[in-house]
Amino acid sequence: MRPARPADADAVYQVMRQSRRDAFSGLLPPAALDWDAAVPDAFEAFVRETVSHGEKAMLVATRAGAVVGVVELVWRPAATADFVAASAAELKAIHVRPADRNEGIGSMLLDESFATLPSDVAGLSLCVLRGNQQARAFYERRGFEQTGTTTTTHAGDDFTEAVYHRPL
Repeated sequence: MRPARPADADAVYQVMRQSRRDAFSGLLPPAALDWDAAVPDAFEAFVRETVSHGEKAMLVATRAGAVVGVVELVWRPAATADFVAASAAELKAIHVRPADRNEGIGSMLLDESFATLPSDVAGLSLCVLRGNQQARAFYERRGFEQTGTTTTTHAGDDFTEAVYHRPL
C-alpha cells in the first residue's frame, strides 16, 4: 500500500477499467463501461493533479510490483459532492482488479484511507449504485450507514445511488 505516483496512471486506469466492467456490468449501460484500452491523456493529467493536490489522495495496493487496487479520496467542501458534509471527506472511487478480489485488498485500501485523511476530517461519505448489492454490503460491514440517496448520470441515463457515511 502506498500513495499513487504519476507514473502509476496507466496501471490505475487499467485496474479501474477492469473493475468497472466487472462490478457494473448489468447495472450500467454498456456505453458507460466502454473505456478504451489506451489510457487517455486526460486520465494521466487527472492522476498527476490528484496525487499533487493538498486536498485529495490516491492510494494504490500493489502485489509483486503491480497495481491491483486503487482508492481516490477528496476532502474540503469545494472538492466534494453535495451529499458530503463540510467536515467529511468523500470516497470517490475504490477499485480492485477482478482477479484479486475477495483477498482483503478493498478492506486494506479502505483502512489506509481512514489513516490518510487529515485529523480534522470527521467522517467519510460515498455513494454507490442502489443495485450494487455487493458494494453496499461491503460498506455496511465496515460501519457505513445509508443516509440518503442521490442521482447520477452515466452515459446519458440517470441512476439512483445510495449515499453512505461513517463517522471517524
